[in-house]
Amino acid sequence: MKFVVTSFNVGIQGGKELNDSGAVKTELFFSENDSENGKSIILENNILCLQEVGPNFGDLDTSKYENINNISNHIKKGKQLRIVFDPLEFKFVQTFKTNIRIQIVKLQHIKSENKFIIVNCHFGQIGKVNSNQELDILKSFISKINIMEYPIIVAGDFNRSKKFIKQDILKYSNKENLLTTNSKCIDHIMYHSSFYEEISCKVINNLSNKKLKFEINHNALRSQFSIIKEFTNNILIEEIQNIYESSFLSNNYKAQWENDYKNQLKIENNKNINKNKTNLKNKKNYNKRETESESESENIKNQNNEGNNKNNYDNQGQSTGEDKTKLYKKILDEIWKKKYNKKLNISGLYRELNDNSFTYDQLYYFINNNPKNHICKNSITEYLKKHKRNL
Repeated sequence: MKFVVTSFNVGIQGGKELNDSGAVKTELFFSENDSENGKSIILENNILCLQEVGPNFGDLDTSKYENINNISNHIKKGKQLRIVFDPLEFKFVQTFKTNIRIQIVKLQHIKSENKFIIVNCHFGQIGKVNSNQELDILKSFISKINIMEYPIIVAGDFNRSKKFIKQDILKYSNKENLLTTNSKCIDHIMYHSSFYEEISCKVINNLSNKKLKFEINHNALRSQFSIIKEFTNNILIEEIQNIYESSFLSNNYKAQWENDYKNQLKIENNKNINKNKTNLKNKKNYNKRETESESESENIKNQNNEGNNKNNYDNQGQSTGEDKTKLYKKILDEIWKKKYNKKLNISGLYRELNDNSFTYDQLYYFINNNPKNHICKNSITEYLKKHKRNL
């Protein structure tokens, strides 16, 4: 049996993930040109490993392919990985939990029933936080898988050449070191030589659609393998997760996203502190306005009481509590009667007031219960001021 593995970092210039699958000539993922007859040939048993896939990239033709995603909530950039394959050729068995920039999936070839591990990865550049630690975890994982004689293929963007990876357990495809970027060979495919033999390797370039203003930084690396030793044992499935966790813990790894998360919490706490300060300031300003409004309302009430005294409202001017609301309503009744020659219409009063941020019910409640609502009180106060001379 033969199968193909393609690794491709779809990130664009500026170190950004790609969010538009239309920006890539996706038809080249699953086919290649036949140099003899010039026609395009659909690849069989093809597994595609993508890196730097943005959240809005979209699944590749779900009518033909299965998309296995590994997009983290902790780090938006760098952990967005995807493995794509034809479900008529391969069966998805299991994905394993990871907390670094690698994706571990177990697949089974349907016709031959061969099972194997495919690892998709994307490491930061040399010197980037956690980059070397994450690579060490992967190498530890590979070492332990090798001891257990489990078939494995690793593909991805390592952001370093072979000599800086320092891994000699698995064999590398691309023996000729074909460039996977404009000047470097930093994308790799590795395989367990006890189970697989490399048939061919090639680099696919010009995968960006020309109509777009940006370019994809990497070329795709494609390797074809033949199976030289079959593996159908299902006993080790549960062990894979334990092997990864053991590799992770043995490296005393502390993920950068934990620091990012703590920093984000600190930022949010500072925002809350500033928000509380602003709320406290607004509350003080509100209390000040409320006090001023009450004071002005009291002055107007006294002025109106004097007017009421002249208009036989002596007893009402001395009223308190419930009588006070009756006084307000009577004053408004008088104003309304003089202006419109009819009884007070509350909804009409509402339309007369300049500030329309309160409702009919709020006005009605004010007139009948005299609440401490500075918006209503200010509006009523302004209204009374305006029509005071008509009393």
